[in-house]
Amino acid sequence: MGLVISIINIKGGVGKSTLTANLGYTLAKEHNKKVLIIDSDPQMNTTSYFFKNDVEIENEVINKIHETLYLIYDHNWKGDKTKIIKNFTTNLDFISSHLDFRIGSSLTNLAALKNFIRRDNQLDRKYDYIFIDTPPTLSSFSKSALLASDGYIIPTTCDRLSLYGITILDRELEKMRGVLKDLNVQLFGIVITKRPYRNAVKFRKTIKWLKENEFAKDGKTIKSSKYINYLFDNSISDEARAADRLLFQGIPEHNFFIEEKGRKDNTTGIENLKRDIKLVTKEFIDKMKKFE
Repeated sequence: MGLVISIINIKGGVGKSTLTANLGYTLAKEHNKKVLIIDSDPQMNTTSYFFKNDVEIENEVINKIHETLYLIYDHNWKGDKTKIIKNFTTNLDFISSHLDFRIGSSLTNLAALKNFIRRDNQLDRKYDYIFIDTPPTLSSFSKSALLASDGYIIPTTCDRLSLYGITILDRELEKMRGVLKDLNVQLFGIVITKRPYRNAVKFRKTIKWLKENEFAKDGKTIKSSKYINYLFDNSISDEARAADRLLFQGIPEHNFFIEEKGRKDNTTGIENLKRDIKLVTKEFIDKMKKFE
């Protein structure tokens, strides 16, 4: 049985999409794992990884809304919904999000994604890992993703607001568990992204915060070292400033992310970034063994 994992932090700009895409790709390419990536964020950042340019996104996603995640929540659609699963490369499939997700604010069937994955298609038996990239809010999309998941991973940068997003998520999940009785999701890990390679003090302060901060339990706020127990030993550097997002490993057509920004290629930084992703991926596999 495969694991369904939400990648979530209610603070934006922490690398949710980049972690989701690169972790999923590395598992598929280098570890022969069958992976499905689901983009549940209407901003479509993860979706953009699977297309060469904006024209391709417009033709294959924007103009084909019923071949995206939108279809799962369309109660009027009676046909086969698995058509929204697209193949990217060996072992790696994906489901696109859509900018025009207007039904999101009034999403009534929070269990639709869970039913699509588990009850209707048993995708958790087909894939080793299913990753769901979520919006930077606890919207209906995020709640639907968490309801479908076995666990969640929190990416965080070393800035105060990103870290604060962890405690807010923790408190809100406590409230959700009181309302959504089928919510059995658990914390699988915390990954530091954009590790400041020129600011060791900031990195140490982040570790200190994770050791000492407060979290919610049974409606009460208590002080504990809970978070540090879930922190990945490996983290992802922000050294490769040539790219605003992490690169898929070794896929030439995705190098346009560097060229698009009009910046010089930082070869050393990119290679170090690839190294970090590989280390995080290996640690991920080891950590997931106790949940499988």
